[in-house]
Amino acid sequence: MHASKLVRIGVLLAVPALGALVATSSATAAAQGRPIPTTSAIMPGHARGGPAVAEAAIKPNTAAGYLWSEGDAFYAYNTSGKAVTIAADDPVAGYYLVSFDGLQSIGFNGDVQVSSYDTSDTCTVDEWTATTTAEEVYVVCYTASGTLDTSSQLFDVTITDPHSAPSGVFDYSWIDPDNTSYKLTGFGEYNSSHKVNQVKHLGTGSYELIYPGPKSSGVHGTVQVTPFDTGGGTCLASGWKGVKSGEEVFVHCYSPSGKAEDRIFTVVYASANNILGLNHATDADVLASGKGSISAPTEDYLSARGAKAIVIQYYAGYYEVVLTNSEGNSKLGGDVQVSAVNSRDYHCLVEYWGQETTPAINLYCENLKGKLVSTPFTVQWVVP
Repeated sequence: MHASKLVRIGVLLAVPALGALVATSSATAAAQGRPIPTTSAIMPGHARGGPAVAEAAIKPNTAAGYLWSEGDAFYAYNTSGKAVTIAADDPVAGYYLVSFDGLQSIGFNGDVQVSSYDTSDTCTVDEWTATTTAEEVYVVCYTASGTLDTSSQLFDVTITDPHSAPSGVFDYSWIDPDNTSYKLTGFGEYNSSHKVNQVKHLGTGSYELIYPGPKSSGVHGTVQVTPFDTGGGTCLASGWKGVKSGEEVFVHCYSPSGKAEDRIFTVVYASANNILGLNHATDADVLASGKGSISAPTEDYLSARGAKAIVIQYYAGYYEVVLTNSEGNSKLGGDVQVSAVNSRDYHCLVEYWGQETTPAINLYCENLKGKLVSTPFTVQWVVP
């Protein structure tokens, strides 16, 4: 486990007053490294709970699962009710094989997303496929220079494949940049409005995704993007907007040196649901501006009644998202995915999350040279 693992001190049964949070932010901003807020609203974090439970009485509408790579069963979920396991250095050093037993029906379909945890590495999905008994996902992580990192690395990974309609709007794609513009059909595609997704290759490393669906305007929902195949660098959403035909999502990809680069990636758009498309879960999807000491999200969706999100910037590039009145399932630790939203070579990393009395998520954002940067970002938190 990395030495920078957060250790929480102070326990509050209510969220601190905004003035107290601002004072904490100002005091912390002058500190070196990645300081730990001393007025945290939650208990010492990533505490273990009971074992993962079988699917709830309500049958899941999607074949889905997630894993925090260093967690026990408290941080794993599988709609089949079976095990989720991880094997390092499989098939070679630097690769991680995540197996979701009983989800082999996904095959080459579905969507996979990965966020780095407590590391500056960028992680990609190299492949997902089925055996006779499980769905297998291969994750690979790369250093800032773009070389395969064979040391122990941490990440959060999700997989999903809806078999009945998710609530809200839920769309995803697997993008191969070989063609300039085309309709997206076949594996790795889903549209909750039962329409055909499209992509336009706008230039080197630049893409426009079109997700036909309900007429919309403005910015709603959140987007997560993950590079696919081997190689360092990053892909991220630079923005999205509603249009008469549905949603437009813009994605940029970069090489490890920060230059625009064509590459394969996965992208998911979710509005009024989580990035698993899993109904009846506790959700928090946040789009933050990344500006100011303390702010409300630019856009958010929180499934719990009366829940609100507060975004705190302790110093440039280091954030905490506090989710008031949004307590999760005490039997499962949930999953967090984060992503920068920018047209530059930025990426965001999960530092910590906890879901006790008041859930909170800590993250930091960097460019590909490892410099902390202030940027808009998304957070997606789901607890079945």
